[in-house]
Amino acid sequence: LTHADVAICGGGHGMVAKALLAGVPLVVVPGGGDQWEIANRVVRQGSGRLVRPLTADSLIAEVGEVLSSPRYHAAAQQA
Repeated sequence: LTHADVAICGGGHGMVAKALLAGVPLVVVPGGGDQWEIANRVVRQGSGRLVRPLTADSLIAEVGEVLSSPRYHAAAQQA
């Protein structure tokens, strides 16, 4: 993660915590359970985007948004 520009994950606590500890912004595709709540917290905190519904185009768009806007990286580092 220390070499990543973005992390794409389901929104599980472990992966989100590891990404934010490394200062890496996220694109979250929640599956179920607490992943929705964690994904919404990532969005509210500003360190990532939530993809739903999942399509190739929506995933590409959200990854592009996170990579092109420095605010996500800054928020992830602050987290």
